[in-house]
Amino acid sequence: MVAISWIKREVSKNFGPSDLVQGVDLDKDGVVEDCERITIDKYDNTSEWEKFLDSNKSTLGKMGYFKHYFDHQKRFKLDNPIHDVLSVDMEGMSSEEIDSVYSIIGKIVAEIKLKLTGTTLPAKFRLMRAYQIIQSLGYKIVKKAAPLFFQNVLNKKIDCDSSVLLVLVAGSEMEPPWPLSVVRTPAHVFLRWDNGHGESFNIDRGVIKTDEDYIRTYRISEQSLRNGVYMNSSSSSDKSDRANLYETLISFTYNNRGSAKFEKGDYADALGDYIEATEIDSKNVQAFNNAGLAEAALGNHHQALGYYWWALELDPNYAKAYNNLGVSLFKLGRPEVAIAQYTKALELNPKYIIALRNRADAFMRMGDVESATKDRLRVAELEALQGSP
Repeated sequence: MVAISWIKREVSKNFGPSDLVQGVDLDKDGVVEDCERITIDKYDNTSEWEKFLDSNKSTLGKMGYFKHYFDHQKRFKLDNPIHDVLSVDMEGMSSEEIDSVYSIIGKIVAEIKLKLTGTTLPAKFRLMRAYQIIQSLGYKIVKKAAPLFFQNVLNKKIDCDSSVLLVLVAGSEMEPPWPLSVVRTPAHVFLRWDNGHGESFNIDRGVIKTDEDYIRTYRISEQSLRNGVYMNSSSSSDKSDRANLYETLISFTYNNRGSAKFEKGDYADALGDYIEATEIDSKNVQAFNNAGLAEAALGNHHQALGYYWWALELDPNYAKAYNNLGVSLFKLGRPEVAIAQYTKALELNPKYIIALRNRADAFMRMGDVESATKDRLRVAELEALQGSP
């Protein structure tokens, strides 16, 4: 539903769980006026949402993200995904940082529109050009960046998540909007163009790739494909699917915010964000695994097991989840079962050094010095290879 997610979320922050069909007494005058409610059949009508916001601007403009939306509403359309992402990211941002991010992204979008509006280039080349324009503005596409989108924008270092969002934000401002979807693979996202008329392709940080490339590279299981966990897309140009696109984005944003908190040692708050990510998108494998890590960091290893098992139910080829499962089982005094999980992780990734180290510790706990020594020698070999030129 266009724009509903961030608007309802922001209203709920200030008034508790809110039903905008029944209306909310936004100005707290004891009466719910017509302008303080929205009819359910208009949920996918952007103009109705704009009317709702403008009619209540004096009240909403004092609250949370709404203030920043009104300050910058001329920069981006109401249904642009930038609002969903920044309304979540803003918890860790100052007002100055929010204004800076809006300004920076506004300039990126303006440059892309200037160079690509009216062009007769085929869609593939337009998307490739969009990535080139972003890089020409000083942005470096990296394998791993900071967890939060706004940090990457300010640092000018963007990973897969951030580059996807920048192009999606720009595409949403084009006329007509680009028919883009966010597509998941294990711990990675990319964009898919699908105009609904037979033109469909994947683009990943400016490079065109096939579905087979991802399935082979990430060892995606038939089960995950069949259940729509990975490689599934929903068209941003299709109203019936648009909600799925926004849910995927918001879920990833909560997961990333949780990771930022986890890095700071705020494990309880991180867990809350990971759980929120799984509730928004029940197929976010990484968020389930991360929730397990947060529970484990809090010493709740029994609870962590459940999250790891759920991640593996979604993705039976997720080596990290097997390793993490092994860690919690080891902590719970079950080294023999932990060894089995580490072994599964190593079957999926024979060069997984952390799993080798962990299995060696479990073998030692079991008194199997010979097996522990073999694993430790293998760790030394792999580390030497990593350090070689």
